[in-house]
Amino acid sequence: MSTQLILLVHSGIVASLLLFWLLQLWRRGLFRWTTTGFWAWAACLLYFVLNPIGSLLANDVLRYDVALSIAGGERRAAWIGLVTCVGISTFFLIYLRTRTRPLTWRLERSAQLTPFIWFTILLAISLALPSLAVYRAGLFGGTEDVVIDLGRFSGDVTGYQYSAHMLLLVPAVFLVLSKSIPGRVLGWLSLALYVVLSVLDPWGRYLVVSALLAVTFIDVVGRRKNWPRVLMIVAVIFVVTLLRVRGHASFESRSAFLDLAAQVPENIVANLGSGDSAMLATWYLESFTKDTLGGYDYGIPIVNYSLTGLLPSKYFPWKYFLIDSLKSRQDARIGLEIHALLYGGKSSLLGSFYAEGGLLAVFLLSAITGFLMRKMDGMVSAEAPPLVLATGIVWMSLLWMIWGSADYWAITNLGIIALPAIGLWLVSPKVSRKQSVEPANQPGSRQLRARRSTAARPFMSLRGDPPK
Repeated sequence: MSTQLILLVHSGIVASLLLFWLLQLWRRGLFRWTTTGFWAWAACLLYFVLNPIGSLLANDVLRYDVALSIAGGERRAAWIGLVTCVGISTFFLIYLRTRTRPLTWRLERSAQLTPFIWFTILLAISLALPSLAVYRAGLFGGTEDVVIDLGRFSGDVTGYQYSAHMLLLVPAVFLVLSKSIPGRVLGWLSLALYVVLSVLDPWGRYLVVSALLAVTFIDVVGRRKNWPRVLMIVAVIFVVTLLRVRGHASFESRSAFLDLAAQVPENIVANLGSGDSAMLATWYLESFTKDTLGGYDYGIPIVNYSLTGLLPSKYFPWKYFLIDSLKSRQDARIGLEIHALLYGGKSSLLGSFYAEGGLLAVFLLSAITGFLMRKMDGMVSAEAPPLVLATGIVWMSLLWMIWGSADYWAITNLGIIALPAIGLWLVSPKVSRKQSVEPANQPGSRQLRARRSTAARPFMSLRGDPPK
């Protein structure tokens, strides 16, 4: 069977499955911009349907040819197609069967920006802007000192300095959602500056897209709509295509930017089939190495990153000892040639689940992900306090990238984003536990309490309690 036919059959089967789950989401009112279910569905459509179809339309299936020629051809494709369907179906089945409600974190919904909150916000911004301007955008030559070897910082710049820019996102969105006019102004300025400086970063394309998506979430929640304005969606698609055409390079001049912008319309279809979203091709090859050569990871990278990820490598160079031990056994068997083909590639979130333990790991981890992401929906709600809503918006703006990356990458980045949220929660006013059980501003809560009270009165009198 030719690679073209394999991709066509795979895309048709997965597209039919996604159509079924689309209808299930639609029936339950969950197919909308502000649900994790929609973003999971859209990511699976992009990585497992649109990219193979885009590659066929562009007559560029070389990466699929190479991966399948090594991994076993149609047998490998059929197996990964089955695993893909199992992962997608497990996720949506658990997602749809999980209940959620607006999360409050016991915070006051209309809390004021106290001096402690302002201090925490300004501290986060002051740490984030130098990281973004110097070590990401390279405005003052800071990128010359950034040395990353196999994902680890071995130069003068530490991982904290390189990643601190993400501390800005939650405070900025939190300010935009506040009732303070100075706060909203500072929040919008911070977001705008984040987008501009991220555009200057050759490796920060996903940062630009995620910041723009955060703006669309703010728009949807603020207007209480299911979808953002059409102009916003068009703008996001334009920026995504523009950055893909640019690649990992910088805009050298204004004329260079305009030349690339003129190429956007003709590259929209080509963007779908680009190597940036060819996660399926990487999964074919990576799954072959896990099944026959190197062996599974069994959660070792997740455990290692979770336990020691916060330790600076400069002072704790041994912190990845579990991963190093795993790789020392795997890499020698995989070989340099296959490693070169896999270098920089991503096999999607489902692919990383497969690397943990094959089909069983995909089934179990997809179920856990479906449960957790349904709970995350309760954060992006008009009833949620601003800090909860801001954290949910920023997390959700990264989902498109998370579904195309590894599980340990997701945990690391979501954790960094959560740091300022934790700080703001500690200094924010709280409500009592009794109040947090049933928020007074929840629709229908007063009527529900009234009905319960009325229904209980006869029984209270029978027990000897004084009637009201």
